[in-house]
Amino acid sequence: MSYFVASEGALETGAAVVGRKRSISRFAALTLAALSRRLLGTSSMVALGLVLATSTPSRAIDWTGGTSTDWFTATNWSAGVPTSAVDANIDTVAPNATVVGAAGAQANTVFVGISGTGTLTIQSGGNLSDFNGYVGFNAGSTGTATIDGAGSAWTASNLFAVGYYGTGTLTIQNGGTVSNTNIGLIGSNVGSTGTVTVDGAGSAWTNSTNLAVGNSGTGTLTIRNGGTVSSASGVLGQNFGSTGTVTVDGAGSSWTNSSDLEVGYVGAGTLTIRNGGKVSNVTGGLGINTGSTGTVTVDGVGSSWTNSGDLSVGNSGTGTLTIRNGGTVSSNTGYLGNNVGSTGTVTVDGAGSSWTNSGLVVGGSGTGTLAIRNGGKVSNVTGVLGFNAGSTGAATVDGVGSAWTNSGSLFVGYSGAGTLTIQNGGTLPRLLFDRHRDG
Repeated sequence: MSYFVASEGALETGAAVVGRKRSISRFAALTLAALSRRLLGTSSMVALGLVLATSTPSRAIDWTGGTSTDWFTATNWSAGVPTSAVDANIDTVAPNATVVGAAGAQANTVFVGISGTGTLTIQSGGNLSDFNGYVGFNAGSTGTATIDGAGSAWTASNLFAVGYYGTGTLTIQNGGTVSNTNIGLIGSNVGSTGTVTVDGAGSAWTNSTNLAVGNSGTGTLTIRNGGTVSSASGVLGQNFGSTGTVTVDGAGSSWTNSSDLEVGYVGAGTLTIRNGGKVSNVTGGLGINTGSTGTVTVDGVGSSWTNSGDLSVGNSGTGTLTIRNGGTVSSNTGYLGNNVGSTGTVTVDGAGSSWTNSGLVVGGSGTGTLAIRNGGKVSNVTGVLGFNAGSTGAATVDGVGSAWTNSGSLFVGYSGAGTLTIQNGGTLPRLLFDRHRDG
């Protein structure tokens, strides 16, 4: 039979409690069967499909800038102003860089820095449309694009890549916009570097499908001062050796994913949400595959990460989540150290900092560690420390105001090893506590 200890306050203050094996038929609210089904398997996080559609090969026109900076002046190009049937190669900034200052600029594919150095500015409500857009195409190239001001826009009907094999920098500011129907890539291939900044209210980058920050290279995305980015799904550190870094900074700044967000898929991913920035998605994951690392920090009042589905911190790799200074995270069920060999660490630090779940598993089949301190709070219906055989789950609730609220039951060591420490005024209010299981 089940053995529960009811408590309205701190349980065994200053003590560590280690669970032993005993048969338990169900949780109070979330059944073991349902929980087992919802534990993410190694194959459940599917890599982004990076199938790049290609257009019909077309001839290319080269920017010379011989007359002025104006895109629409025929003598600035090697063979007249580009049309939608030709590629536009922008590979020099001398004697004049390239500027689109009116509506109607077009090309099949635009290369800003194809083998040399290219610069493109879209301003004063100027519009450019193409099939593919590349900033920093070949190895050794450098491309810089700036989309500046309300009404200024670059629209790609297929993919958009910043740092394809070379070095690319994209700045979207003062209400400028970029959109692409297929995937967005920042740091696409090995050796590439891509940097994107979306700055200011009204500034936006819209990806109709997926956005990869650090696909096989190094990618950096900064969203600040009310800028917004949207995508179907997002990944940071997609392939082996890649690095993806995203910062969402300031009130009104947001990254919205209509599907999943994966921080460290096979490579390394770092996501920072601060000063009121917001990120949302369905399923979230940190450290998806073996050898990957995912790090997320949610810092400051108003900063939030909303997962409408489950959140896995250390799925098969290493995941670290820090919530501090009033930041908040919400998810359906949270998993720390989900699969065998994984490591998941979550710290909820400071008054106003919180993580809200329907269920929480610390140590699914790997190693999970939860620290709640300095007034931080975690809440869920059912909690488990050490779920499957061979797993390890440890939780510490430390300091006055720190609390872990389980409205259902808390199981310390279900089939693995569980350790719970409550100290220095930390509490577990409204607790049904299963402290051991006998065979």
